[in-house]
Amino acid sequence: IDKFKASKKIFGTTSRKHPGVNEFLNKEEFFVGGKTIFIKKIKNIFSKYEIFPKDVKNIIHKRNFKTVVGFQTRNVPHKAHEYLIRNSIENYDAILIQPLIGKKKIGDYSADSIMKSFKNLIKNYLPKKKVILSK
Repeated sequence: IDKFKASKKIFGTTSRKHPGVNEFLNKEEFFVGGKTIFIKKIKNIFSKYEIFPKDVKNIIHKRNFKTVVGFQTRNVPHKAHEYLIRNSIENYDAILIQPLIGKKKIGDYSADSIMKSFKNLIKNYLPKKKVILSK
């Protein structure tokens, strides 16, 4: 695989200053591809937040959404997030919010604080029927 070409497609850059690019370029030269087969769900402290892709697709279909914006963040929501989320909801059918709550840097917010903050935002300030919250 041409790692620089792949980096450009995956991250939009080949700069080693980007942490994802740097990690990717330092990986082994071998990649495995093919059909993915789900064997079993592994329980962990974040399992309560999981929604499988097939379930997200079912929610989208059930709610008859034609356009869905994906939003990922590793932080608790702030005003800029709220603006992006509201703008998405106004211009598209729905938004799928996926906070990244796995391994973090020292000093980052805990998974519970991030998820509780998004749940509060959705419950009190957003049209719930237009939001899908998933890890």
